[in-house]
Amino acid sequence: MAGLSKSRILAHRQCPKRLWLQTYRPELVETDPNAAARFAQGAQVGEVARQLYPDGVLIAGDDLRQALRDTAEVLARSPQCPVFEATFEHEGVLVRVDLLLPDGEAYRLVEVKSSTAVKGYHLSDATVQSWVTANAGVPISRTEIAHIDTSFAYSGHGDYRGLFTHADISEVSALSPEIPAWAEGARATLSGEEPRIAPGAQCHAPFECPFLAHCALRVCEFIDCHIRKPMRG
Repeated sequence: MAGLSKSRILAHRQCPKRLWLQTYRPELVETDPNAAARFAQGAQVGEVARQLYPDGVLIAGDDLRQALRDTAEVLARSPQCPVFEATFEHEGVLVRVDLLLPDGEAYRLVEVKSSTAVKGYHLSDATVQSWVTANAGVPISRTEIAHIDTSFAYSGHGDYRGLFTHADISEVSALSPEIPAWAEGARATLSGEEPRIAPGAQCHAPFECPFLAHCALRVCEFIDCHIRKPMRG
């Protein structure tokens, strides 16, 4: 499906060059030996969060058009049922919501994180999620980040009640007017050539960029071709 995802928009906000490279030159990604472990941890935490709502429905599969149809069908058929990975699209931006929990005539939108506190980039993440979902016609009563409660003590028997603390971050709605500009900026980047952006602080925050080695090499090549070589004559 053509368009933008939340992750693409967030990659662009970190660095336009990162988005361009991960879209058109994914083979340049530097291998991260810990990536698989982090992915597995995030998947496990998400699964535990879903287990806390046994009557929920998971929108499964990688076919995004089918996921959009399945989400609409579940919401129409069972409006009081929790939905996991509910899929929505608005103005070419597509999102999959971790937890969509009935709350009266509306829903609580919950993004599940394996961290022990709300981090700055979680706010941009949740802003995109809530903006798309609300504009897709789903009323949102509250936007939350569910993160690990460090005081939780596992008692066994698969009982994970109390594992998560839900932080109300509904104030992110104030960022919503900025999202169309975020999306337009990402589209402009993807419609052009590889951005010329030098390595800097953006390479390490909020995440270590997997293209750092490629960008550093390009800088070395530039210095060798345009600075050192003329001096040799």
